[in-house]
Amino acid sequence: MLRSTPRPSLRRLAGLIVAVGTAAGIRTAQGQSAPAPVLGAPTKPGEATVSVPVAIGVAYREAADLFELLDHVSAWWPDYVEPAVGDAWRARGLTAPGDSSWFARYARVRARYFDRRGQEGGGRAAGDAVPEAWRAGSGLFSAAATRTADPVAAAFHAADRVEAALAAIDTLVTREDRAFLQAFYARFTPRAAPLLAETRALTAASRAATALALTEPTVAAYLTRVATVVAGSGADSAAPVTASEADTPYTAVYVWWPDTAQTRATPAGRTLVLRVRPAAGDTVNSADVVAHEFIHAAAATMSAARQRDLSTRVLAGCTPPAGLRRLVLLEEPIATALGNIEFRRRFQPARFSWRRRWYGEPWVDVYARLLHPVLAERVETGVPLDTAFARDAAALCTALGRAVGHAASP
Repeated sequence: MLRSTPRPSLRRLAGLIVAVGTAAGIRTAQGQSAPAPVLGAPTKPGEATVSVPVAIGVAYREAADLFELLDHVSAWWPDYVEPAVGDAWRARGLTAPGDSSWFARYARVRARYFDRRGQEGGGRAAGDAVPEAWRAGSGLFSAAATRTADPVAAAFHAADRVEAALAAIDTLVTREDRAFLQAFYARFTPRAAPLLAETRALTAASRAATALALTEPTVAAYLTRVATVVAGSGADSAAPVTASEADTPYTAVYVWWPDTAQTRATPAGRTLVLRVRPAAGDTVNSADVVAHEFIHAAAATMSAARQRDLSTRVLAGCTPPAGLRRLVLLEEPIATALGNIEFRRRFQPARFSWRRRWYGEPWVDVYARLLHPVLAERVETGVPLDTAFARDAAALCTALGRAVGHAASP
């Protein structure tokens, strides 16, 4: 999940990057902005290439926009929703008497059909051992179960109109729940309509720019190679959850968002939900944000055995700082290194700078910078994440953890 919220403490950590990389015995790429070389073939014959190029579409779908808007306004799962959406709804005076009872029932319906297995969970408290769950299941990576965890959302994400989405879940939910959802959207759609119109108008140029960037053949080749590096291939990657999943393209769907200064994005199966609000008249190319979320989606297709093995090896050589959430430790930095840093270096050089903040969470920002040269080399060779990568990632994690502790000392 991409979060761009600034954190002031990053300035102190960013100055440690070169020293940490040297301490870990790994050359960093700080200060380098040379043109990226053309993708080469894997170094070993037959070593991990994806035969079908990755294709990511860009769309606006009214049903998806309405669903995401009301889903977050409802606050049905506090750890899951974006509070800023509900705050903006209330600030615009869109509430009405009786809404709370509707949202309470909506929360029960959502919980009934949402599979919470493999969801993120909280961070490790100071003094606590690393949770065993971080070495089990999907380890430090997104679980395969998350790809199909939310079938109700999937129906709305794929539909242009609410009626089509409701028809798609007809056999999934009970008759009573379907009737409630139909009444729910009938109640709230008139109030949501001006916000949906904002999304359509404000994002039109940005959607076109992002779509154009993602259709470049070199971008498709890059994302295809990245998918191989992250997810593996053949026996190393999980089979599609459903028979049709492999034939379903990824789609970046724009939805309403109140803030022009910050961006949010989340993967939801084959849908990559973008919360971007360009200022009036501005065009924002969010291809790197899409690439970031695509990497999270690719990580969920990795085989569980490979996820556990990589996680166990990294954690054997590194104890993460207290407070970090499971996916923030490793997967988020990987997505940032390849989806934002390397993507911009290759395809958006005018927007590339080592001086920028790549991620709001300081650990992710700095660790992604350190992992960048290691991961960029793997994209060149096409070699999936393996034991050697885990060893390098653990060394950098340990060195960064020591540097953070040193910087925090009086």
